[in-house]
Amino acid sequence: MAAYLVRRWIFPSTEDLLGRSEPIPATWRITTSEFRENIVWVIVLSCQKSHNPAVTQLLEELEARGIMISRVPGPKLP
Repeated sequence: MAAYLVRRWIFPSTEDLLGRSEPIPATWRITTSEFRENIVWVIVLSCQKSHNPAVTQLLEELEARGIMISRVPGPKLP
């Protein structure tokens, strides 16, 4: 479900843009900014570029806390 919602948020379909798709469940939310203390799991969409140092540090901190990090293949860039 999480991977689906992330893909829907990043690559909206025509139905999403027209407001015809299923609503996102109230228990879920997608944010672009969050306090480290509130993060309980992470999905990382892979890309051809390496992460910047801040993202790398955040992922290392979360992993050290035992936070589940799922890595999902992202889009292929030309």
